[in-house]
Amino acid sequence: MSSDKSAPNDGIPRSFVFKRGKVSIAAADLVKDIRQVFQPYGFIQLKVRKGNNLRDFTAVSGILGATHMTILTSSGEGTTMRIIKLPAGPTLTFRLKDYSTMVDMHKAFKTEPLPQFAMNYPALCITAGFKSQAIKDANPGLLKALDLCKITIQGMYPELNVAEVSLRSLKRCVLYSANDTGAITFRHYLLRHPLDAESESLKVLLGEKRLSLGHLDTIDDISTLKVRDPKTDLDRFFKDKPVRLIEMGPRYTLELIKIESGLTTGLVLYHAYITKTEEQIAQAEKKARQTRGRLDKEAKREILRRRLRVEREKKEHARITKEHEKTADNLASYAAEKAGELSEPFMEPSGE
Repeated sequence: MSSDKSAPNDGIPRSFVFKRGKVSIAAADLVKDIRQVFQPYGFIQLKVRKGNNLRDFTAVSGILGATHMTILTSSGEGTTMRIIKLPAGPTLTFRLKDYSTMVDMHKAFKTEPLPQFAMNYPALCITAGFKSQAIKDANPGLLKALDLCKITIQGMYPELNVAEVSLRSLKRCVLYSANDTGAITFRHYLLRHPLDAESESLKVLLGEKRLSLGHLDTIDDISTLKVRDPKTDLDRFFKDKPVRLIEMGPRYTLELIKIESGLTTGLVLYHAYITKTEEQIAQAEKKARQTRGRLDKEAKREILRRRLRVEREKKEHARITKEHEKTADNLASYAAEKAGELSEPFMEPSGE
């Protein structure tokens, strides 16, 4: 597994987005689009090898500053999306009811692709409908589950103080909207801002269909051009429109299936199709505690095994180093002895 960037633990949410197993071409394109949504704090060039598992991502999440995972998988029943809070959960499992990629949206609405400059700014996250009175009356359990979904989803995006942030600094926004049945729809918008009242020169450029600039010496000479009447089509277009929303895609609809307390494991906090009694819930909690205890013991044993292995390797390294030093000393002594023998003068035997 490799990534395009490493990030410090600065508190900014970052998400791994990838697919597991074989998915359709459209679902693979959706993975790429969701990575675009999480820019500039996503992992746009994340490469997942076939042998990578969830533990690999959890292990490097602290190094890369990743806080969430979004995983798409496909089966005979359709496509599933899991949103996981790192490093220990919860895990939200959704059924992907329908979706459209960015390319689909561009073809349908005849819009331009998402401009690159907009990717340098994080998207503003907006949620709506998660506390519906209709859901509260019909299914209180679903309402609590949606509240947890809302908290998890909001945590995937950098927190922006709308009261303090400049409106013009917002380039994109995402909308998660829950209807009365609990289905969550996702939309991704580009924000277009009107021109400032002082930008008369720019209005001239936009207002003229054919504008000759050949006689101008510098860009500052634009102000010498004739300014159109304030009652132009451009002024009327921007009147009473502080922000214009352009849907860029992707868009999709999610149906909540279940929520698990851990990393794809642990206590099932909510299930759309299975209802448990209080006794069954208590047994599940007991089993989850036992599982956590077993995993904690295994983790401690693994840490101890690694520590002992490191100590053994250090001792072995010290022994080998000592043997090498001893061998080197012996070779040096032998070489010195031979050098002394060779330095002695050669005496020919005297004949009687």
